[in-house]
Amino acid sequence: MRIKTSLLMVLIVLLCLPATASEGKILVAVAANYMMPFAEIVLFSGQHDFCSRFTDWTDAVQSDAVRKIAIAKPETAPYGAAAVTGLKESGLYDTLYDKYVFPQDIGQAFQYATTGSVQAGFCALSSAMTDEGRKGCCFPVKQAPPVTQAACVLKRTQNREAAKKFAAFLLTQTSVRIKEKYGYR
Repeated sequence: MRIKTSLLMVLIVLLCLPATASEGKILVAVAANYMMPFAEIVLFSGQHDFCSRFTDWTDAVQSDAVRKIAIAKPETAPYGAAAVTGLKESGLYDTLYDKYVFPQDIGQAFQYATTGSVQAGFCALSSAMTDEGRKGCCFPVKQAPPVTQAACVLKRTQNREAAKKFAAFLLTQTSVRIKEKYGYR
């Protein structure tokens, strides 16, 4: 059974809403057992020859050829926050600020990079490993911390048993192999 990253991520998003309270009511029924692997940040470009023009991601972002860089909104997007941490760890965040474009989420950052709206974007490695992502290239951003993924089952879900089964599937060896195929560790 082949599950594409986008489908897998949509299903995970349905389960991964934050464990928060709303109007004093706990929304999460089950959460602790569904820790997911870590996701990695890459600097991605939809230009196939992009990586051959630079030595690494820091070289690329400092180049005059890279005029705009997409970073998912760091206040609300964990991938964006990780990218900002990587830039700060490298001492580049402030000097490159005028190049940044802040899309709402990591999917939109990938879209900007694949369509050429920006020359490069900080994206999830899993996006770079999709069919669309393989048309471009990417550099690992080792200075960025991994993004922790987690799943939970909401109390108000209309089909709790199916949600629990899917969440349990996320821990199986089959699921682990699928996630590893798309760069999760």
